[in-house]
Amino acid sequence: YTQLDPLSLGASNLLIALGYPGHIVRTRVIQLVFFVPAVILLGSWQGIEGVALAADFMVMIGVVILFWLSHRYVDYSARRLWFWPVVALGATTAVVLLLGTLPAWQTFNIWVKILAKLLLITLCYGGILWLVEREQIRTGWNTIWTVAQPMVAAWQKRTKSNP
Repeated sequence: YTQLDPLSLGASNLLIALGYPGHIVRTRVIQLVFFVPAVILLGSWQGIEGVALAADFMVMIGVVILFWLSHRYVDYSARRLWFWPVVALGATTAVVLLLGTLPAWQTFNIWVKILAKLLLITLCYGGILWLVEREQIRTGWNTIWTVAQPMVAAWQKRTKSNP
């Protein structure tokens, strides 16, 4: 959910900027039609995890629809946009699932497990993307820094003049 929702918002904002807010309304209706029965069925079957899965699937459906709709108006390579993040997500999921099968893993404290998974997910997902997309990441960082540097300098100047 936390990875897909920003993508959904970005695609929604793009469609609004292009003058197609009706596409977003129709997408939300489709998501609602899916979510209500899914949350009831998955929630009664799997409890809170089922509710979370229903929310994940709902957002995923929305992202797929919104990106499909935005592709009508904006030319981009879906393969280039999605391939490596999906590969990284699959590899990270496999690593986390394998971790849960280790007998020693069951003996760890819950906080150790949370921190270990956080570190492992960050290193695995981020590492794969860094290996294959480091030039794009560097270019993006340089663009952000070029825009942010004058703002940082202005802020430093203001704080020095008003102690």
